Amino acid sequence: MAAANPIASFEAYRIKFINQHGESPSSEVNLIAERDTTNNFPKKLENVASRETFRPEMKLRQLVAGIALSQVGLGVTVAEFDDFDAPIGALNPTESWLEGVNSVTNPFQQPFGGPDDSGFLSDSSNGNNAGGRVQLWNTDQWTGDYLGQGILSLSMDAINLSGAGGEPLHFRVAFNGPGGWFVSDPQTVVPQTGWQPLLFDLSLTGLSYAGGGNTAYGSTMSSVNRMQIISLQEGGPFSVGGNSGLRGELVNASWGLDNIRAGVAIPEPANLMTALLGGIGLLRRRR
Repeated sequence: MAAANPIASFEAYRIKFINQHGESPSSEVNLIAERDTTNNFPKKLENVASRETFRPEMKLRQLVAGIALSQVGLGVTVAEFDDFDAPIGALNPTESWLEGVNSVTNPFQQPFGGPDDSGFLSDSSNGNNAGGRVQLWNTDQWTGDYLGQGILSLSMDAINLSGAGGEPLHFRVAFNGPGGWFVSDPQTVVPQTGWQPLLFDLSLTGLSYAGGGNTAYGSTMSSVNRMQIISLQEGGPFSVGGNSGLRGELVNASWGLDNIRAGVAIPEPANLMTALLGGIGLLRRRR
């Protein structure tokens, strides 16, 4: 039996997209289709297109990237970016961020209200056992070799939606792998302060060992199998257990997250000042 031709099936999808929107999908889609010898990639997009109304402004590039990573197993890259702007009815609006199966407060996509009034990830905790902790995790696009990809920082926007008198949240990012759990320092977001930009240092000096594995930073960060976002205040004891992973604190709270983005190393203060002075000197020479 002759092998399926991914380009032929993809061409049908491309024509359908043009007929709907008067424009062709990005060239990156065609490139990835060429690499998919199983023919599943164009079929998946055909299935999605048959169920939803695609808008020309939809971020097709992100949809394609998610499918491509799951098929070719590339794992996280320095271009990883979750903005939760998928159209209503999309297959994975939470971009694979989840809580435990018994949680009564699973995250969901809020279609508007983010930092730029677009979509964001909304979540809450009730302070009780099931769904009582500030913790959610990803075992999909945020797994892989952070060190090999040069990923040494992570940024996001966060908002504390708990209202007047609500508890402050102490956001941390945590990573699990063969070396065990490694966790960042907390960054505090209090209620009624709007969206706050957070930046986490993922370098050896920016993460602390929190339990499990062989205790080696490199072992975990070169083979991350789970990333978590938790709230745990400074000095709080680390607790690791079962499917919960690294546990956050019990608190009755609501919050939002947006624009979770991988990044390179955070410049040292001295290096940053040198770069700024160099730029000022260059401007003066040009005058």
